Amino acid sequence: MKRACQQKYLDGEPFEREVLDPDVKAALLSYMRSIPSLAVAAGYFEDVTTGKEVIVDYLAYNDGEFSWTTCDIYHLKKYDLAMSPEFVEKALRASA
Repeated sequence: MKRACQQKYLDGEPFEREVLDPDVKAALLSYMRSIPSLAVAAGYFEDVTTGKEVIVDYLAYNDGEFSWTTCDIYHLKKYDLAMSPEFVEKALRASA
């Protein structure tokens, strides 16, 4: 299974941003939220920019090729987390 984002930012690797066209970003976020979650856990994750705890239902997603979590959706929406180009292509094809 491939990761939707190319980096392991939660493991201390540098957080990479990629500013997307607003329509592309909206389509990507819509796709990521449209896939049924596979797992859920109550809890939190750390905002990698502020260091503050973000309390959410921690959801895991898998579209059969890529996987991602609520944390990835949050960081993409708020900070333009750089996503895998292959994943972006797939999400845009599905949104067309």
